[in-house]
Amino acid sequence: MLVHDDSVLYDEVYGEQYGYGKLVSAVVETEAGVVLGKIRDYLFSPDTGSIGAIKYDAFGLPLLPASLVKTYSLGVEMIVAANVNKVIVRAGAENVALQETEGMWSGGCFGCYCCTTSCAPTHTP
Repeated sequence: MLVHDDSVLYDEVYGEQYGYGKLVSAVVETEAGVVLGKIRDYLFSPDTGSIGAIKYDAFGLPLLPASLVKTYSLGVEMIVAANVNKVIVRAGAENVALQETEGMWSGGCFGCYCCTTSCAPTHTP
């Protein structure tokens, strides 16, 4: 995490006991109930702390290289609501999401890269 100075070391730590939650791995869903994926990362301003965009994929695991899966990003203006486990975005957000990576597993094969038969259909945001 990038910060301007060491004053953050002396600030009180906030967690779930204070009503804060993790954004990474939260489900991204439209107002219409279409699940787009899970948040893998987000962009924020170090000056204000405000979130500018969310990045998501099918798994929401930041340790999984983006080169393996399709990744998308949405500006914060598309977010309607958020809670601990879910971020609701405007209906139609899937049409304006920016695809950032294609990913090796984007052909529909998640986790069975060595299989010789066709894989079952998978979620594609």
